[in-house]
Amino acid sequence: MADEYTPLRKALLVAGTRRLHLGVAGAGVGAGLLASVLDLGGQTLPTVTMGLGILAYLAMVALDVTNPAFIRRANSRQRVDDEDAEAWLNPKTLRDAEIREVYSAILSAMEQCRRVYAGTNESLRSSLADGLRRSEELVRVAGRAAKRSDAIRRHLDNDTPESLKNELSRLRALSERTGDETARKSFLQAADAKAKELETYEQLHGLRDRIHAQLKLIETSLDGLSAKLVKLEATDLAEAVSINDSITENVQTMTSDVQILESSYDETMQELLQ
Repeated sequence: MADEYTPLRKALLVAGTRRLHLGVAGAGVGAGLLASVLDLGGQTLPTVTMGLGILAYLAMVALDVTNPAFIRRANSRQRVDDEDAEAWLNPKTLRDAEIREVYSAILSAMEQCRRVYAGTNESLRSSLADGLRRSEELVRVAGRAAKRSDAIRRHLDNDTPESLKNELSRLRALSERTGDETARKSFLQAADAKAKELETYEQLHGLRDRIHAQLKLIETSLDGLSAKLVKLEATDLAEAVSINDSITENVQTMTSDVQILESSYDETMQELLQ
């Protein structure tokens, strides 16, 4: 049966029913109703609180429906929800076993954070919503880094340091053994190219290790976050705000670190193409 929705209308429907967006709206409305029941701030505080919750919900929906990638996913067969089918990398697609393992652990840690978050009361969820969103962004960044590391692994698997060093030694030996000056220069040029290839190999190997270490740091950070959320008391709003601020700071730092690694990756791969 033909879909009765236009692409934009269907995207609006999907965005409007995302759990995260509804949770934000519900938290604002719930907090406003609670303030009204407890007679806090007269009529102004409940009204403002509920209004802010609804405005935040509408803003999040608007961001989705103005995103062309989201509209495409909403009109495809892919399920579009808080897990963002396009953004979350499938660990099974990764060739590098260590990277696959750590990225799988990152996804597991993020899911644990989500489960704990969903089990908190509305006030805590409202205080922690931004931190959870930023943590999800960090998982997407980790997925990009994991894909780059996997590309590095495919390149590294084409050679070994030993084979490159042996070939370099062989070319240098040939240059010393030949009596023909033209041949000697050609052997030396080939040796220089092989030396550069060996240097690039070692750079890529180090870059891959740095990405691996950064992913482990992200995994540890998310594990620590879920542990903090579990310990939160229902009325500990101050601690929730503190955790939210800490998440924001950590995510900014780790995202910046990953972006530096991505730049190094792009520069190194560009050198390979020259």
